[in-house]
Amino acid sequence: MKNTIKLLAVLLIAFTFNSCDDVTDLADITISTSVTEEIAIQITEDQDQVSNEITLSIDNTDTHDYLDRIQSITIKKLTYKFINFTGNETCSIDAIISTDNTVLDTKTFQIKQDVENETIYEISDVEKLNAMATALKNNQQVSFKMEGTVTNSPADFKVEVTAEITIVANPL
Repeated sequence: MKNTIKLLAVLLIAFTFNSCDDVTDLADITISTSVTEEIAIQITEDQDQVSNEITLSIDNTDTHDYLDRIQSITIKKLTYKFINFTGNETCSIDAIISTDNTVLDTKTFQIKQDVENETIYEISDVEKLNAMATALKNNQQVSFKMEGTVTNSPADFKVEVTAEITIVANPL
């Protein structure tokens, strides 16, 4: 009889703790948000290297109240495109696109052509996106950098970076 009571007590305690976890999980909320920033690039006539970066932050009106309660972050889509070009029409850049020391992309870009064609580049490597999501979860922001070698300067343009992000947070 004592063993039965002890067993029932242990089962009740186990059920109670599992139930609390289930209730806590029910309080999870999913936030879908989009973050867009622009890197301004200005290349003078005698310049052969370029390097500039911006900060992508998940602190916005959608997420601000939950920043200290984030459970997970998933980057659904990460894109960049060139906009607002002026300068030498044959300007090109052998560029490295990176975030917090993770190389996301390396390409040679024909900037004016990419602007005219409205070319959108997408980062689809899951491992790189997961590394960026981990950095966002830990720091609530990441740097996004473009650097490289320029041919046929001068030029001015912007790199528009957009991240579509899903955040799971728990307000409890």
